Amino acid sequence: MAEKKDKRIKGRYWTMIVYPESAPENWRNILDNTHLEWVESPLHDSDVNADGSKKKP
Repeated sequence: MAEKKDKRIKGRYWTMIVYPESAPENWRNILDNTHLEWVESPLHDSDVNADGSKKKP
């Protein structure tokens, strides 16, 4: 009797945070050139602290 093969797809997922002030201007192009899927979250640059001061983006 033939063995059943495992049909699960294996993968690896990575998480990274890119801070705009410390990344090169073309960081999006660099990631695109890796041919990996990536997602960019919106920059929260309008958030404020409880005392009314602006939070770091």
